Amino acid sequence: MPVSPPLTVKESDGSVSVRPTNVLSFNAADFSVSGSGDTATISIDSTGTGAALTDTYVGYGDGSNLLTGSSKFTYSAASELLTLTCSDNTDTLVIKSTDTDANVGPIFTLFRDDGATPTANDVLGRVMFKADNSVTATTTYAEITGICNSPTDGAEHGWMNLGVMTNGTVDTDYITLRGDAAQVCVNEGAADIDFRIEGGAGNPNLFRTNAGLNNIGIGGAPESTKLLHIIDDGTKAITLSVESTDGDANVGPVIQFNRNSGSPADGDSLGALYWSFDDDGGGSNDAGYIKAYISDATAGSEDGDFYWYALNNGSQYNMLSVRGGIRAVEVNVNNADVDFIANGDTVTELLHVDASQDNIGIGTIPDSDVERLHILGDGVGDDIVRIQTDDDGSASGPHIQVYRNSATPQDGDDLGEIFFAGNHAATSGGSSAGKENYARIRSECPDVQSSAECGRLLFDVATNGSLIEFVRMTSSGSSGYIVFNEASNNIDFRVESNNNGNMFKVDAGLDIVSVGSTATSGGATFQVPNNTISSYCNLGAVRSDATAQQNMTNDDCQGKTWVNNSSTAWTILLPEGGLKGQWFHLVSTDGNWTITCQVGDTLNGVAGSTSVTRSVNNAIYTVICIENNTWIVDNSN
Repeated sequence: MPVSPPLTVKESDGSVSVRPTNVLSFNAADFSVSGSGDTATISIDSTGTGAALTDTYVGYGDGSNLLTGSSKFTYSAASELLTLTCSDNTDTLVIKSTDTDANVGPIFTLFRDDGATPTANDVLGRVMFKADNSVTATTTYAEITGICNSPTDGAEHGWMNLGVMTNGTVDTDYITLRGDAAQVCVNEGAADIDFRIEGGAGNPNLFRTNAGLNNIGIGGAPESTKLLHIIDDGTKAITLSVESTDGDANVGPVIQFNRNSGSPADGDSLGALYWSFDDDGGGSNDAGYIKAYISDATAGSEDGDFYWYALNNGSQYNMLSVRGGIRAVEVNVNNADVDFIANGDTVTELLHVDASQDNIGIGTIPDSDVERLHILGDGVGDDIVRIQTDDDGSASGPHIQVYRNSATPQDGDDLGEIFFAGNHAATSGGSSAGKENYARIRSECPDVQSSAECGRLLFDVATNGSLIEFVRMTSSGSSGYIVFNEASNNIDFRVESNNNGNMFKVDAGLDIVSVGSTATSGGATFQVPNNTISSYCNLGAVRSDATAQQNMTNDDCQGKTWVNNSSTAWTILLPEGGLKGQWFHLVSTDGNWTITCQVGDTLNGVAGSTSVTRSVNNAIYTVICIENNTWIVDNSN
């Protein structure tokens, strides 16, 4: 019968609307209709294509636009589990956005709705990668976890952990993205998890950490004893480059070794650089290294030292030290057999310090028989040694000192020697037979008593293969003397003039002194050949030591002619204790001479205080002491 008001049937979206209608028709493929009296029962057909869904199946439209379900897409209300199963390797789930701007793409959200009670370290969600193990037990092999590190408003921090299964346990801390620290952290849980970056072919460890060893390798796996191990296969010209792009002049690349100790102490090692290699037996060796130490850790007076070491015959030697405590660059600080050599542009061994010989060579390796300094030049004309000052004053020029620093100086100590040496040979121009000393200058101290010190300088020359003393200069008290041929050898003394090679000569072999020519054997002790000697007469006017009397001294009896130009008679009192060889002349123009000797001497054979008188005017009288205490006066009167 008709329905009032009229019945309307329509699609929920309003796309189809039928009104009025009194007939409802159901698709037999999806529904079944049964009647009982005036009641119609409409049921979903469980046997048709559009039949009712199986429990847990999630319905979806099929190719005929009919609702259907599948065991591959299920939902369990009891476990709140939605499962999508696939049987191939194509995309299983695609979230697609058709938005055309650049702001955002498809969004997949895992949202933990804690309401008003969120707490720090809440797990916000997890993506887990599972499969069966060998006994078909479902196993989680990897997972991604989001964590609320801090829910505080305005200071929210999140973490994201990437973990994988390791030996039956999922470690969630392989990689951690930490919002609180603005870090990407590998192995946040401090497990035995390494980090590795692979390079090109053949280089699986371009960068590698080893958590078990707590170290890092670059170019290879690090060895256990090395915190940072850089391995170079030789394909790069530079293994490590530290570069600065700073454009000003203040600083370039800086590498700092900092020992940040809470209890620094003298002698602490501050770090080292080692250069190592493998020997042909496969053993590792340190070719050399540099070390730094604290010399003094006292605040305000800190000192540091650097030491350079090198390998020799399997042992390390300290070669060079830079020592801040004593402000010195020191070679061979450990007093080992370590030489120091500096070469010039054309001269090797320009400076050579020989540690084993404890001596120094300049221009050469020092000979073993040299105690301290050996200098070698080429002798082509330039000074081998030059001592120079730039002082403009007149007080002093360059000084050279030879110093014997004796704690117990004694009379006669040798103060030093200078030798002049050369090689000798069997014949002139023949092969060298070795070194020979040809001359020497030496010094002695005859008297070392304070305030009375005296010195001596001696000059020796090689004669017939032996060094013979030629000249010595000696001080004695407040005076001094020069002696030639002190040792009474056959050494002559000769003075040349402009045109005469023997202007003055002492012939040691003949015991003769000659002037103007060589001496004649058997002649006088003092020879002047060819009567070439001439001189003025040494005249002296008599003086009054007493009334009309001159008391003669030794100096007065040295060949002088004493003159009396007056008519006064004059007495000459001879010196007491006459010495052999004393003599003088007397001449008077008028007055007489009376010559008197003193007690203990004789005069003309008469002993005692004897006098003789000479009275001839303008006559020259000779007075001479022919032996000690024996005087004579010529008898011309």
